[in-house]
Amino acid sequence: MDLQPLNIITPRLTIKHFDLSMAHDVLVNSHDEDVKTFTPDEYFEDDEQVTDLLKRFISNYETLTSPLVYPVFLADINIGYVQVVQLENKNWEVGYHIAKPFTKKGYGSEALAAFLPSIMKKLDIDKVYGIADMNNLQSITIMKKCDFVLTDYTYRNDRLVYVYQAPQTIR
Repeated sequence: MDLQPLNIITPRLTIKHFDLSMAHDVLVNSHDEDVKTFTPDEYFEDDEQVTDLLKRFISNYETLTSPLVYPVFLADINIGYVQVVQLENKNWEVGYHIAKPFTKKGYGSEALAAFLPSIMKKLDIDKVYGIADMNNLQSITIMKKCDFVLTDYTYRNDRLVYVYQAPQTIR
């Protein structure tokens, strides 16, 4: 596994490691309506709560321990994050969030397309899944734009979710 810092630059975005100075931006981004609807565990009340979480994320970079969460920047504005989380069955799930003012501009698919090959190489894995609530059309659209394939559906927290798999050839 590769322990070098992640630093991905696309034509419009930068994906890198969190630092504690980013706590307030994470707090603000967590208050999006989509976060409350689809990922309520990612809604935060105050900077202190976010700072504690960022400390954990930062320490996870040193050992490549799940979850591995990376902020996404448009110039110097933190517009969201991309992440991978190891599931109970040892597979990996990708996740992402782009703040509401920046949605529907292609940033989510741009970030995911750039992040996947890098994180898969860093973790030395060849399979990543994406899981989306059936009503989260933006997330489903992002995965489809990145050539994920629908492989299954299941229930998570009493909600129907679709299970997608990233293309095997992106490494």
